[in-house]
Amino acid sequence: MSPQNQAVIDYLTRHGSITPGEAWAELGIARLGARIWDLKRQGFGIVTKLVRVPTRHGETATVARYSIGSADGVHADSQSAALREQPPSASP
Repeated sequence: MSPQNQAVIDYLTRHGSITPGEAWAELGIARLGARIWDLKRQGFGIVTKLVRVPTRHGETATVARYSIGSADGVHADSQSAALREQPPSASP
């Protein structure tokens, strides 16, 4: 797993979710969507939710907030614990 992908998984495990702005500010990752795509292909259950965030100009913008979990209601905490214990196998 690449260092950036590992950093995203570690951040999600510690904080529960991440936005592109947080990825840039906290991890120095400019293309979070690409890292999420990599992780989903590796079998990680990552959920995308669109959220409104304030901009520096006093307006709001819609961005993706990614979290570990699934659309069927599995709580992120229980799945992140499982990820730490048993990472997914790398499949082509």
